[in-house]
Amino acid sequence: MTNLHEQLQEYRHSVGRLEAAMLAQTECVDPDELTSHWFCEGVYLRQLKIPKGYTVTGKIHRHACINILLQGSIRIALTDGSQTTMHAPHIFISEPGEKKAGFALEDTIWLNVHATDEKDLQKIEEQLIVPSYEQLEIERREALEDR
Repeated sequence: MTNLHEQLQEYRHSVGRLEAAMLAQTECVDPDELTSHWFCEGVYLRQLKIPKGYTVTGKIHRHACINILLQGSIRIALTDGSQTTMHAPHIFISEPGEKKAGFALEDTIWLNVHATDEKDLQKIEEQLIVPSYEQLEIERREALEDR
């Protein structure tokens, strides 16, 4: 039986391999073409429209955020290696460090809601997104050392 840390590592490697395979495809869609951004008094909302039949991977978030499945159905890979199917409407919280992978069973609209006063998308990415799991682990170690 594997422990939780090994399951998490295997999940991270699996999502990384999936993402690399997706990026190698010549018909890969630029996610920016499917993404809209909304801002309102300390709140940033990112909307992703996922066409039926598309596979997507998310970003690694530094902080917990609200997820809203506004439309459609999507199969999501979970960090324990299992899968779940979500149907709209569905609202849940993602914990810091999570990176999701999913397959749209129907045309899907997914929203991420973050707390920030920033409106510059590059600065938002720097503030809210961790570029890699390695960087996430460095930041977590540094936070523990600062305690």
